[in-house]
Amino acid sequence: MTNADGAFRVELERLLDIHDEKRRADAARIEQVKEDERAFLQRFDQVRRSIVRPVFEVAVAVLGARGHSASISEQEFSVQPDGKATEANISIRVLPAGVEPGTPACDSAPALTVATRHYSKAVEIRGGLIDSQSARAAGAHGEYRLDQITAERIGTELLQLIAELLRR
Repeated sequence: MTNADGAFRVELERLLDIHDEKRRADAARIEQVKEDERAFLQRFDQVRRSIVRPVFEVAVAVLGARGHSASISEQEFSVQPDGKATEANISIRVLPAGVEPGTPACDSAPALTVATRHYSKAVEIRGGLIDSQSARAAGAHGEYRLDQITAERIGTELLQLIAELLRR
């Protein structure tokens, strides 16, 4: 091996070391993003179970006792094979007394949804009448940090939705 071959080898090894270090750093960064996402979704699940659902359950009981109907549904976060994400959420849909299931009025019943925005690590609260075209609530929307989701905030949003419903 000549001196030139030795110098080439040293330089090539140095370049490969730099490349390997960059790949390790990229892999660590990607793993950290995944871990942050998992932690966010776990915290959302805790908030959903301990804060949002109890408020929704009180509403279902009180509305039911007064002749109205309300139902709670939940969706877990998932990613489709094509890469499209479905956000985790919990919704309450309110059906006023006298509205029959399966009717157009039922299909557009008001809903309040609390959903993740995993890419921004935020929670969206949206409420209002269901837009039959998109099956999403058309009305007030707001994004919050997880620590801003309180029983008082959820109760206030739900009371606004029910007040809108009762004014119709």
